[in-house]
Amino acid sequence: MGELLSHRAEARAFLPSGLNTVRSVGPLRFRSELARDYACLLDVDDQLGSWTCGPIFHDGEGEQFTADFEVNYGTSIEIVTIEDASQRLPTWLPQRIHDLGHRYRHVDRSAIAPVRLQNAKDLLQYARVTVSLSDRVRLLSALDEQGSLSLADCQSINMTGRAVPVVASLFLHRFIVFDDIDELPLGPDSRVRRR
Repeated sequence: MGELLSHRAEARAFLPSGLNTVRSVGPLRFRSELARDYACLLDVDDQLGSWTCGPIFHDGEGEQFTADFEVNYGTSIEIVTIEDASQRLPTWLPQRIHDLGHRYRHVDRSAIAPVRLQNAKDLLQYARVTVSLSDRVRLLSALDEQGSLSLADCQSINMTGRAVPVVASLFLHRFIVFDDIDELPLGPDSRVRRR
């Protein structure tokens, strides 16, 4: 009976979270809210190409461990584990990852910047928005003319879609950048410019 309860708890921990993403590959399964938050930050990381949940590693003696993320940076792979007080990290894991030619990172709560996280969550609400070609051309042309625009200024551009979803989607798809995404919560004065 205890084994069945343990299996049910583990299955519950890996249920998809409903997170919208643009860079993830494969099913979404997070062991903790902290891991889910880190996934939001991965999706707004300009350096990475894609990320995957739950890569599995074996020690050669029958023991296995599921890491939180495999992050593809194009020329390198980073394996990430997230702080989890209820789980012990195997001592062999960092060496095994190194032997495979990957980098290893262990992330604790202090590594997650609250402002960037909130901005990432706000923007990811619009991950599934499709921007029409005409709206993309209008916004990018305005940015070419002005250099940068505030989010409030983007509202005045004559677009078929609403400005905030258009801007968020273009940011997530790497057409534009926000100047202060790490320092200030997104708002009417937040400035965007072309990548």
